[in-house]
Amino acid sequence: MSEFRRALVILNPGSGQHDAEATAHTISARLQTAGMQVEVRLTTGPGDGLAWAEAAPGEGFDLVVAAGGDGTIMEVMSGLIHSKADVPLAQIPVGTANLLARALTIPADLDGSLDAICTGRLARFDVGYLPTHDRYFALVAGCGYDARLIADASRELKNVLGFGAYVVTGSGISFIYGRRMSSCKRTASGGFSALTR
Repeated sequence: MSEFRRALVILNPGSGQHDAEATAHTISARLQTAGMQVEVRLTTGPGDGLAWAEAAPGEGFDLVVAAGGDGTIMEVMSGLIHSKADVPLAQIPVGTANLLARALTIPADLDGSLDAICTGRLARFDVGYLPTHDRYFALVAGCGYDARLIADASRELKNVLGFGAYVVTGSGISFIYGRRMSSCKRTASGGFSALTR
C-alpha cells in the first residue's frame, strides 16, 4: 500500500515512442492497485503541465506524476515549485532522452518506474532557475549549440530514430551552421559573469 492517497498523472502523449492510451491505462491500474485515487490528464500543448501541477495541491492531490520526457518533467516541476506546496513529484520516463530519470536511476521501463513510485523513497535535490523564463531546471540548462540541437530535433525524427534524432540533427546543425560561437550570461549567488566569444 502506498503512502499517497491521490495522484495526478500528467501525461504527454507526444513524448517518446509510446502509445499514450495504453500508457495511461497501465499507470492508472498500477497506482490504483497500490491504493491511490488516480486522475490522468493528457497534455495538448506547452503550459498544460505547468498549470495543472501548480493547481494540484489546491485540488487535493498529494502526489504529482509526470509521464513524458525531460521537457515534460521540467514543466511539471516548475508548476509544483510555483505552488509552494510540499507535494512530491514522481517521474515516468517515456520521453526520448530521459536525462533526469537516468541521473536519478529511475528505471526506464514503465513497470520499473511504477514500482519505484509505489515502493521507492523520496529524495530532495537542488534545481536551477531561469528568471527571464520563470522556469526551473535540473541537471543542465543549455544555450547555443545544445539548445538549438534539442529545439531542431523534430517529433517525427524522434519517433523514428529515438535518441538518434539528436545525433542526426546535431550533424546537420554543424554542417549547415559551422561552429558559430554563442553568448550567454549567468548569475550565481548575486555575482555576475559573462561568457562571450
